[in-house]
Amino acid sequence: MDFRQIRYFLEIHRQGSFLRAAGNLGLTQPALSQQMALLERELGKKLFWRGPTGAHISSDGERFLGHALELEHVLREISESMKTTPGLQGSYTIATGGTIAAFVLPKAMRRILRGHPDVSLRVVEGDAFQTAESVRSGQADLGVLSGSFPEGDIQRRFFFTDQILPVISNAHPFARKRRVSLKSLEEVQFLMYHPAAAMRQSVEHQIRSLGAAFRPRIVMELRSIESVVKGVEEGLGVGFLSRLAVSRKMKVIPVPELVASRDFYFCYRRISQGIETLMHILQENQALK
Repeated sequence: MDFRQIRYFLEIHRQGSFLRAAGNLGLTQPALSQQMALLERELGKKLFWRGPTGAHISSDGERFLGHALELEHVLREISESMKTTPGLQGSYTIATGGTIAAFVLPKAMRRILRGHPDVSLRVVEGDAFQTAESVRSGQADLGVLSGSFPEGDIQRRFFFTDQILPVISNAHPFARKRRVSLKSLEEVQFLMYHPAAAMRQSVEHQIRSLGAAFRPRIVMELRSIESVVKGVEEGLGVGFLSRLAVSRKMKVIPVPELVASRDFYFCYRRISQGIETLMHILQENQALK
């Protein structure tokens, strides 16, 4: 067994496919399969089950995964400690939700890649559960989550506070009003995220704090930020968006009672010099906005 085989094992696990992993590793699929067969023969265990939907880690593979992640972390620490020049090096995977993936990471990644040419960054978008699981399983080196989540073996660090604002199309009649009451908003339609979405839960928490003073008329429950943005811009009703996502085609409705806030956190299994540097750059970039 050598670390090359462990690296191959981890890439298959992260990609969920021998074909995609082989492409990322610069190997042919038969060559990668041969290396995994050699590793499985040495361990005497089946690490992956292959099926129509890809490669699925076995129960023995799950046990091996923990050791593989520890070895990867130790080798990364050794590599970082031996750097002759400061800065990021190597590959990092960041898991997060739609708001961060669309409105925070693109500009930050451009800055990072310009200043650190030896870095490779990959972003995986998912909901809060998927993000936490990606970090916990080692598929992601760093996650960005909002709200509370079961920590377990995941550590977290504050990133920034975001505002969730009620918005409407510039062409909507309510956009011309200087004052808007909660009562008057019951006349219009609302576009919401699906009930399990973190942003929907933040908004509903804010609405519940108003007691019986306000009951929105929800006509759409959507799964993506883009769907809410398009619906609002087309004048279909009021939507709730991060302040980072408000476009020039929208107006924020002046109803402070409906403004919600949420805190974003970095989450990670183990800290390293590289993860520290990555978080520092992301925080620095966010502070410039």
